[in-house]
Amino acid sequence: MAHFFNYGYLFVADQLGCQFYSFDLFPIGMYKPPKGIPEDHWLTATVQYLFAQRFEQLSNIIIAVYEDSDGSQ
Repeated sequence: MAHFFNYGYLFVADQLGCQFYSFDLFPIGMYKPPKGIPEDHWLTATVQYLFAQRFEQLSNIIIAVYEDSDGSQ
């Protein structure tokens, strides 16, 4: 499952004149896949497509990546 959440309310985005989103990607039915799940070769293309669709009409975009598998995000 992949989806964007609007987190602008956390950063007073309306006063700053910008938008903040979180992008989450995880297997349907579970938060973390079990060990031994084979690599998904379409994953990269899928994420690229989702970002292109979401941001194609915007400019001045900053993307920060936070990986949380160790729980220290």
